[in-house]
Amino acid sequence: MRRQATHSLIFGLTLAATSVTALAEDPFHLSYRQQDLSSDGLTQSGVLLVTVVNVSGEDVQDIMASVPGPNNVTSDNRTILVGDLAEGAQTEVLDEFHVPQELADPDATEESITWQMEYTNSIGEPLSIEVTGERVPE
Repeated sequence: MRRQATHSLIFGLTLAATSVTALAEDPFHLSYRQQDLSSDGLTQSGVLLVTVVNVSGEDVQDIMASVPGPNNVTSDNRTILVGDLAEGAQTEVLDEFHVPQELADPDATEESITWQMEYTNSIGEPLSIEVTGERVPE
C-alpha cells in the first residue's frame, strides 16, 4: 500500500512529499484440512474444516470464503459462510466437499491455497481480499 504524505508549516511553506510503502498484513489467518475422506473411484469426498482468525484490528461481519479456480480442495467453487468475528476471535467451519479423483491425489495436495475473502468492516464497507490459507495435517 502506498501512502503519500505532505507536511505544511504554519507559514504555508510545503516540505517535499514523501512516498511510504507499508506492507499490510492479511486481516485473517486461514487454515484448512480435509478429514473423513472416502472415495468411490471417481470422486473423493469428505469434510473440509476451515479455521479463520480475525487479526484485522476490528470487528467484521458477513465473512465468506471461497477458493476460486481449479484446485484440489473443493471442485465446485463453493462459498463457505464464516459469519461475524470480533477482533482476535477465531471460528471453525465444516463444509462437505467433493473432488474428482485425479485432483484428490494426496501427493498433489497443495500446502497453501489462495482464498477469496469477502466481508464487511466495522464502518459498513464491503471488502474483498485474497488470503493465503495453509493446509494443516489431519
